[in-house]
Amino acid sequence: MSSKRRQAGFTLLEIMVTMVLIGIIASFAVLSLPGKGPAERLAGESRRLIAVLEMTQQDALLRGDQRGVYFTETGYELMTYQGGKGGQGGGNGFTSERAYQLPAGLRLQLWVEGRLVDFKKATVDLPQVLLLSSGEMTPFTVIFDEADEMAPYGSNKKSYRVDGDVTGHLAMEAMR
Repeated sequence: MSSKRRQAGFTLLEIMVTMVLIGIIASFAVLSLPGKGPAERLAGESRRLIAVLEMTQQDALLRGDQRGVYFTETGYELMTYQGGKGGQGGGNGFTSERAYQLPAGLRLQLWVEGRLVDFKKATVDLPQVLLLSSGEMTPFTVIFDEADEMAPYGSNKKSYRVDGDVTGHLAMEAMR
């Protein structure tokens, strides 16, 4: 009497096919998840501006030179003062060090000493915000917002605000 008993369990091939199917389903699930939302992108750009400015302030203090930030609607550029009109770069003595571009769909508004800056009328390559070797800076406010939903200051749209005061202190605030 010979009877074949079937072993209970799964074969290696069955386990491998199941793992491949689970991997495919998981990859579709990950791809369908939304990316960073507008609020996270705005907050991230605000934090990046603060980090860049703090690093630039520290560098200006250590090297004893003057720095500046030239803002546009879609980014900002760090500049170093190289001397008077005879210096390198533009006739104003500032040379570009590094430029930062905002991600697509975001833009910024800039207030310097309480006045809104019109980027179309801004002097090219002349920084709107100065970071001095003494640790002081030009008082400013930058508001990050979505490009298609740019609203006046103080509106109820979601945006982030970065403030810098004359003592060099930087602060970030979520706005509604």
